[in-house]
Amino acid sequence: MERVGDYELMGRLNTDDGVSFYEAQHTRSGERRLLIRAPGRAQHWAPWADPALATILQHPNIVRTYEAAAFEPVPTFVLEFVHGCSLRELLVHHRRLSPRLAAYVAREVCAGLAYALTARARDGSVFAWTHGALCPRVVHLSQSGDVKVSGFGIGRLLPAVSGTPKIVDESWRFLSPDQVSGAEPNSRSDVFVVGAVLHEMLAGAMLDASEPMEYLRELAKGTRALVRSGLGISQQLEELLGAMLSRRPADRPADAAEVLAQLAALPELADSATASRDLGELVRAAG
Repeated sequence: MERVGDYELMGRLNTDDGVSFYEAQHTRSGERRLLIRAPGRAQHWAPWADPALATILQHPNIVRTYEAAAFEPVPTFVLEFVHGCSLRELLVHHRRLSPRLAAYVAREVCAGLAYALTARARDGSVFAWTHGALCPRVVHLSQSGDVKVSGFGIGRLLPAVSGTPKIVDESWRFLSPDQVSGAEPNSRSDVFVVGAVLHEMLAGAMLDASEPMEYLRELAKGTRALVRSGLGISQQLEELLGAMLSRRPADRPADAAEVLAQLAALPELADSATASRDLGELVRAAG
């Protein structure tokens, strides 16, 4: 059995764009972890996105990062192991979620993002961490119905070659118009992305994944319709979704905390006590 630092690799889960994911076990505590290994020579961390800082973030709606280091000298990250599936995998299996469960997942995601904005660094300063690479792939759902966001820091892994950073996997489908135009990720772009993920949960596949460049051009020019009709949601949720997906950043809610407050007042979440249980049942059904 291969050993990496203090962890024994129990098995490879998958490989995505050269990044390998393993189920691992701590050799002393026996606790399960998710171990991520990135190509050592092919990629580097932007100075403003040091993943080691993600170890500061400890919240029920954030996948905890235990270690960010280099072994052999491969960049390696040890994260909390979430027994379940990603939101991406759940939507592949179920296509879409009910408005109640979609609103519940969005609320939990916003709780994690809102915490990251106010988390304090070790010197006491406010961290103000935005995600910048949110998509269904980095939203993890447990079999007990927990919702946890991963990818803080790790989602900003950049190729070590010159030119435009590669947009990994389906995350290009959840970029805000301002990000497509070259703006740095910020709290309002995160709001747009949460809106895009919420729309995906309600409507199914939001975009044609076979035409990324055409989509991005249309998004930047403002010629792409972003919100579908007939979603079967309340007027309050429809208005909030429209605001979150506004093309102009100033027209969106300021940050995830503001969205969280509005989500809490939705009719869809008036009876959310069983949402976690029902989401867990869907996750288990997805295998």
